[in-house]
Amino acid sequence: MTRGSLLLLDTNVLLAATDVSRDSHALCTELFQLPVGTGVHLVTIGQILREYLVVATRPVEVNGLGLDTTDAVRNIRAFRTRTHLLP
Repeated sequence: MTRGSLLLLDTNVLLAATDVSRDSHALCTELFQLPVGTGVHLVTIGQILREYLVVATRPVEVNGLGLDTTDAVRNIRAFRTRTHLLP
């Protein structure tokens, strides 16, 4: 990645950053720690945030994370502090 690069974070990245049991959890959380000075811009889109909300609040028994809506929305707000939302 070079200065000015856009890095699109898809639903699986957001889910892995949330779910500590996933193998890629540490790597995905590290993405959010990229220093702003690197010039790499983390981006997402509304559809990805909607997909995250659906899976994050889906019960664990049906392949979700089982979060309540308040916690899932709090996570989205945290993601949004570090990402740019593309149209």
